[in-house]
Amino acid sequence: MADDDLALMTREQLIVELVKLRAAARQHRDSSGHDLCWHHPDLWGTLPEQVDPDVAVPPWPQFMRGCVAYRQSLDRELPDAPTSVAEFEDTGRSRSPRWIMGGVADWPAWATERVEVRPADPEWQRLGEGLRRELDVALAQWLVAPVEHVGSTAVPGLAAKPILDLQAAVADLGCAPAVAKALGRGWHLVPPDLDAKSWRRFLAHVVDDVRVAHLHLLIPDSERWAEQLAFRDALRGDPGLMQRYAALKQELAAEHAEDREAYTAAKTDFVTAVLGRRPT
Repeated sequence: MADDDLALMTREQLIVELVKLRAAARQHRDSSGHDLCWHHPDLWGTLPEQVDPDVAVPPWPQFMRGCVAYRQSLDRELPDAPTSVAEFEDTGRSRSPRWIMGGVADWPAWATERVEVRPADPEWQRLGEGLRRELDVALAQWLVAPVEHVGSTAVPGLAAKPILDLQAAVADLGCAPAVAKALGRGWHLVPPDLDAKSWRRFLAHVVDDVRVAHLHLLIPDSERWAEQLAFRDALRGDPGLMQRYAALKQELAAEHAEDREAYTAAKTDFVTAVLGRRPT
């Protein structure tokens, strides 16, 4: 047995081991300000001083950013560690899940898809134009400008994730729930606090658990509306720039295949340089 050595220890040696155990338990207990994520009642219960932490639940955006930062820290600190594909497993004890940093146990499959950049497909532009026209009709009562096909699938010849991106100009982002209802089956409105981008409302179109399109609801005079069009048009007008972007995307997709947020963040410097603006 793993603990057979305890039977061979003297009283003094056992005390030394107990002191080290308590020190490690206290270090674990005191090393995080997010008690809800970090709380381990069995471990902390071995200490003589009993602590009932003042649990504060972080909002979803902060929580998810913390999860991403934690995962990125593992890449820095343990670059050669093997990768585990084990899913979150609830042990049935609400305060001590087996995978504490797992975030959410019930993510739909489409929300955690791998990053996959595919070779350019001329069909994307045809599909994008068709969907753009459909949305112009379906969202007519809210639109203040025509829907635009943006993103990589709107650029002929550019490798991309096979997901159409369209943006729609609306007078008030508060129309998002009504828009989602009007679009109907297969369209999902991502909760704004989870999306964590106050300048838009974001919907995903899902078919057979695979996302096939995104709809970005934006205010027409917002910076993002103009920037997404400007970036698309810059790539369309400069084949060399398009090829450099394609190479970057393929490199980052290989590096961040399991982390869509990290993949997107890693493209920021390129996008910023193309738009000629300061990083935000």
